Parts: sequence; structure tokens; C-alpha cells
Amino acid sequence: MTKGIFSIVTVFILFTSTVVAWEQIKCIAPINKDKKKHWTTKLFKPVIDPISIPEGSPQYKAILEAIEQMNLNPSNFRYDFGGMDNPDGVAENNGESEIWMQDLGDNFTKNSAIESSNSEYSPTCTATESDIIINTHYRMARPPAHINKLISSHEKKSIICLWR
Repeated sequence: MTKGIFSIVTVFILFTSTVVAWEQIKCIAPINKDKKKHWTTKLFKPVIDPISIPEGSPQYKAILEAIEQMNLNPSNFRYDFGGMDNPDGVAENNGESEIWMQDLGDNFTKNSAIESSNSEYSPTCTATESDIIINTHYRMARPPAHINKLISSHEKKSIICLWR
């Protein structure tokens, strides 16, 4: 009898518990502190810097593969390759979503990339541009060669591959 009640209570607890699959990013600027970051569209279409990431390079191919992988996520938000950037160069807050490689210096050796979005300057925390800067100064701690450095998961809360 005690086993039966324990089983029923366990099942009841499992079905009434809330499980968070992901946590939405919040803005941190005083103008929009704690508002949820969001986009006006459901499409992120960045362009690639042809200087730091030449067409056909391994980095170029990796970005295209990452865009393809990101579209496997269960949301309605999609990623699309926007082509190569125009000759005006890359910069944060220039009206274009761009991806480029740059040495971010000693303070960022543990960061493989950073994202810069104009949502921080929006009173509503709305993004219309997001730049991804891949850190060429990043130094991943590499385990021995026989250990797989890439882990992946099919759980909703971790829908992307992560480097160990």
C-alpha cells in the first residue's frame, strides 16, 4: 500500500513540476533593464566579412554549417545566409548583421565569440541588428586527442553542440 501511494505521489509531482527548456536573454542597459530581448522579424540574415573569413575557407564552411544546424531548432526563428559583406567593412551598430573574426585580446581568451546587438539601445529591448565576432585569440583547453571534444544533446534546453 505504501509503495502504491509513493508511486502516485511521485507521478503527481512529475506532472505538476514546471521544467524550463530555455531561458530568454534579458537586456541589461538602464533604459531597458530586465526586458526580454526579441526581434521584430523571425529571420536572422547575417552577412560574412570577406576579409577575415574568405569565401571557401574552412571558417566560411563552418559558418554555413552552423547556420544550417541552427535551423534545426524547434522555434519559428530562422537563420539565413545573407551573402558576403559589401566593401564598406564590418562594424558594430552599422545597420547590418555581420559575422567576422577579430582578436579580442587577453581579456577574452575564454570566449570563443561575442555577440553585439542594438537591442541594448532600444527602450523595448528589440534587436534589428546582431553582430557575431569570432575571437581569434580564443584558446580552447584541449583534452587528449583520443577524447571527443564535441558534445551534443537532443534535449530542448540544449539544442546546439557545445565545445568541451
